[in-house]
Amino acid sequence: MRLLFSAVPAHGHVLPLVPFVRAAAHLGHDVAVMTSVVMQRPLAVELPGVTFLAAGPDPMAIGSLVAERFPGADPVNDPQPETVAEFFAGARVDLAHDAALDAARAWGPDLVVVDAVDFVGPLVAAELDLPYAMVAFGPDVPPEFTQPMLAVVAPRYSARGLTMQPPVAVLDPAPRSFQTPDWTATPLTLPFRAEAYRRDDQGVIPSADRDAGATRPTVLVTLGTVFNDAALLSAILADVAALDVDVVATLGVQLTSPPLEAPNVRFEGFRPLAELLPGVDVVVTTGGAGTVLAAAAAGVPMVVIPQGADQFINAARAVEAGVAVQESDPAAVGAAVRSLLGNTVVAAAARSVQQEISERPSAEQVLEQLLERVR
Repeated sequence: MRLLFSAVPAHGHVLPLVPFVRAAAHLGHDVAVMTSVVMQRPLAVELPGVTFLAAGPDPMAIGSLVAERFPGADPVNDPQPETVAEFFAGARVDLAHDAALDAARAWGPDLVVVDAVDFVGPLVAAELDLPYAMVAFGPDVPPEFTQPMLAVVAPRYSARGLTMQPPVAVLDPAPRSFQTPDWTATPLTLPFRAEAYRRDDQGVIPSADRDAGATRPTVLVTLGTVFNDAALLSAILADVAALDVDVVATLGVQLTSPPLEAPNVRFEGFRPLAELLPGVDVVVTTGGAGTVLAAAAAGVPMVVIPQGADQFINAARAVEAGVAVQESDPAAVGAAVRSLLGNTVVAAAARSVQQEISERPSAEQVLEQLLERVR
């Protein structure tokens, strides 16, 4: 079978698809990834040898069109339902559709697999009369955001004489404890095991258990790939580094040099979390879904300082599950870290969520379920 993976051009949207891309290739299927050309070089590292189909602009061009249609809008840093909908389901579809349709038609897929807010892939699937499946990247997005997105994209289907269809499956990494109390699975839901992102050449990475030789706690500060600006990272590190801890801080994909120097802080560039989590006692994060789920899967408590996008949703779910503390002030992060170190109640909740996640099927097992459903 030929599987086309389509995603919004950002690490947080593309990387959740990678385990399924690898699984499909491992099972002998033909695979291709379709997104903006800005992701071609990063994906050459993460998915060497996989066919890449360039289609559509980068996020800055999409944001510029949103700003033209909604003056003053900032859907990333100030996510309002109408501008978020315009970003994902309006402007991006308008800018990427033609190239995506041409690329997909030329490659000839049998199934399209999309990230949770990619509206280009489902439209292309409808035009080519193909089934599509969706990969969620975290807890369910609330209806106040999903309904406007569906309303914005609907006229794009009508203009082409098409009707929106549901996916054949929703592949869901979020444990039940990270969903709202009224959440229920649907017949479309195929739960899978969330894991810290790793490269294909990595062996088994252990859970984040204490290193027997460690003399003091280790804190991982990782602000993701969008909100990892120097001022925010510096403010957080100035507070956390004052504790009697060792700190590992990531520079992400934006920063090229450390924002400060401290004897107990070690900086890393963009690295898979599977390489960084072992031995960590607390994770400090802005709350990207990938980081939150990776820390939960490793049984590590979190301090979440959300900045935008879906991070407030992820922070709320992690706090409600008892595995995280949420802060808004970088100067309060150190105290929050201190409150988690040795906290047996939070540690027990983290182990419980870790166990819940570990009992789910792997990405490869769920992909086989999906393909059987498609057949």
